Amino acid sequence: MKINSGLFFIFILFISAGILGCNDYDCLPEDGDEVAIYSAKYKPGEFEKAKIIHAEGFGKAMEESGQDRITYFLEDKENNEVIAVSFFKKGNTVHEWHSTEARDEVLDRLKTLLREPISHKKLNVIDSHTTD
Repeated sequence: MKINSGLFFIFILFISAGILGCNDYDCLPEDGDEVAIYSAKYKPGEFEKAKIIHAEGFGKAMEESGQDRITYFLEDKENNEVIAVSFFKKGNTVHEWHSTEARDEVLDRLKTLLREPISHKKLNVIDSHTTD
C-alpha cells in the first residue's frame, strides 16, 4: 500500500477504553504489539461526509469492542483518502477486531461512499522511539 506523504490528522487520537488514562509516553506501542494500517479511498463528492463517518464510526466501534488500542486517523484530501493506523496492546488482535459486529456496521454505512474496498496490512512493532 502506498501512503502519501501529504497525510494530515483529521482526528488526532481515538483512544479505546483501556488506554483512556494514558499520558506522556505511557501509550507508546511495545515490541510485538500488532499494528494495522487501513486505507479507505472515497468518491470525490463523498469525502467530507465519509471521513467523519469513518473516524467517528470506527472510533465508537473500537470503544464498544473493549480492546485496548490507540488509533490515528489521517486524511489525504488530494486523493480523498483516510488512513487509519491502529496499535493493538498485548492481548488484543487485529483478527478479533475484524470479527466485531460494530466494525461491520460501520463498513456497511461506508460501502456506497467508497471508490474501492478498504485495504489493510497487519504488522508488528519491533521498536519505538521518542524525542523530548
